[in-house]
Amino acid sequence: SFRKATGVLNGNPVWSNDVITYALGGPSNRQLVRTESGVQKVVATNTTSFRVRRSPAMPSLLEFALGVRDDADRPSEECLDEESSMKIRLRN
Repeated sequence: SFRKATGVLNGNPVWSNDVITYALGGPSNRQLVRTESGVQKVVATNTTSFRVRRSPAMPSLLEFALGVRDDADRPSEECLDEESSMKIRLRN
């Protein structure tokens, strides 16, 4: 779950009460779905995995990993699998 900053008060961020979540859903749980204020939006299709990790050893580093598979109209030996990740350094 994530919250957005809505402003700054006395040098500190003011966080929204709305929670943003990301989860696998849709047909066969193959879509990455973002939910905010009860509104769902598909942000990726053909999704096989989604991970968010924050290490206790480096709490200012947030890592996202997304796995996808494109198997439409292909024999299984021609399926395309890919995993991408990115790291974000947090402030405040």
